[in-house]
Amino acid sequence: MKRLLIFPVLLIFLFGCFQPAQKTAALNEEFTLKIGETASIPSEGLSITLVDVPEDSRCPTDVVCVWAGRTTVTLQVKKDGNDLGGFNATTQPGAEGTAAAISGYLIRISGISPSPVSTTAIQKSDYLVTMVVVKSTALG
Repeated sequence: MKRLLIFPVLLIFLFGCFQPAQKTAALNEEFTLKIGETASIPSEGLSITLVDVPEDSRCPTDVVCVWAGRTTVTLQVKKDGNDLGGFNATTQPGAEGTAAAISGYLIRISGISPSPVSTTAIQKSDYLVTMVVVKSTALG
């Protein structure tokens, strides 16, 4: 009988572990996501999920490169529960204005870590992407 009770408890625990992470953020304030994490901005009814980092050609920190490289991140955005779709934002070191324009908002990518090293591959689960959401009307 005890074994029968353990199985449902174990299932509940396992399914609870696979829930996507949810963070709360605010307009004009930086927040950081890992792949699979979602940040909601309740005041705007927005939620942003970091889906993937499909491209990372940044120059490793232990190498001298002719080109600094770039990184592309894929974001999934919802507004008031409505899926606005997937969006890509590409960053280039030293370039300003890296942003995805989405439904009256700009999602600016302000940092991606870790920095690449020539002898170590970055695992997808290690990426941390820092971003900030601003209303596009707030730009000057």
